[in-house]
Amino acid sequence: MNARAPIALLAVLLAVAAGAPAQDIPLSSRLSYRDITVSLRDGTVVRGRLIGATKDSIVVRQSGEDKVFAFPDLRKVLIKTEARPSEGVAPGIALGLYIGNGLLTWAPGEPGFYLQHIDSSELASGWLLLGEAFFAAVGAGAGWIAASGGGRQAFEFPTEAGPALEARERFLRFLAGEPPPARVHFLIQSGFLVPGSSAQFKDFMDASGYTESYWQYLSTFSGMRGLELSVSVKPRLRAGLRLSFPSEPAFDFYYRSDPDAGFSSGAIQEVRATAVHGIGAIELIRGSRAGKISLSAGLGAGIAGVRLFRQAWTYVSDDYGGSQVYGTAEVRKTLLSGVVFGALQFPLTRVLSIGLAADYTLIPAVDVPALPDNGLAGQTVRLSNGSVGFVLGYHF
Repeated sequence: MNARAPIALLAVLLAVAAGAPAQDIPLSSRLSYRDITVSLRDGTVVRGRLIGATKDSIVVRQSGEDKVFAFPDLRKVLIKTEARPSEGVAPGIALGLYIGNGLLTWAPGEPGFYLQHIDSSELASGWLLLGEAFFAAVGAGAGWIAASGGGRQAFEFPTEAGPALEARERFLRFLAGEPPPARVHFLIQSGFLVPGSSAQFKDFMDASGYTESYWQYLSTFSGMRGLELSVSVKPRLRAGLRLSFPSEPAFDFYYRSDPDAGFSSGAIQEVRATAVHGIGAIELIRGSRAGKISLSAGLGAGIAGVRLFRQAWTYVSDDYGGSQVYGTAEVRKTLLSGVVFGALQFPLTRVLSIGLAADYTLIPAVDVPALPDNGLAGQTVRLSNGSVGFVLGYHF
């Protein structure tokens, strides 16, 4: 981008306000002599190459002849942009590592995509490092290929005076090198669980005389807490859908025993949940130019499908070798749900951002039946929970 382009554009706009004669607006180097298609209000379509612009018009070269088109005559302009394969490398690596890490720990097979606990010897494993390198390379290659085709940028010019002026200024800023704001947003959120049902289950088991097991299979980090696909309906407002997984892993395992009496028992609880919300989000803080830090917050409403599974076992030894009694309680429901969320995002490239994110998913409580043969009473279980972690964003 030409570093003097924004200054030159500001000078032109000030000159217009003062009634000065029209001046040329310097084109960004990536747009000079680019293919352009101009649709006029009288139905004429002109194809050529963009070679210049002023505050009042654009200049298109067609068959060796320069033609000037005034902004009031324009209905739509379509410009072919230059391919930049290198811009796809960083987003590709990020997505490749994200998917690769999930596959290496097989998070898709776990409730809520919770990662397994990995010890230090596994982190130093050559196979793990090789897998990371492989997925990063695949992602980089895919990103390079995806960004190699170039693209097209479209601008429409309304007939109303106010919107027409806004569209013209947005078009002139684009010609001077400022990329237009993204309209489509795809966000991937990961994070550490802020428990609801698990914390309540822990208190319940503590009161029942159970002790927490020191060994847990899953961590409390969800590799895919939520996915968002949204569209900017206003400069600071976006709307869309959010698919989230407010599950809680079966990490709360408790047991109690009395060796002298030949008695032992244990219990475990797991919550699997998938929620779909229609959401709206607003940018509370946004830089004046593309590529600045963004702080947003949003709300959503929808439904959540929930499966709560609780299992307990009791073993009592006797003269005949002993007996073991199992008890299970399961609740399956589809419930109304809501979500509140926020994110602080930092741009890495024009299309990729990373940041901090948090959410709280609201799901009504459910009643879990008692397990009398195992000494566990019935319970009303809160299913709402939250997450604090990270977000990876793609903006187009």
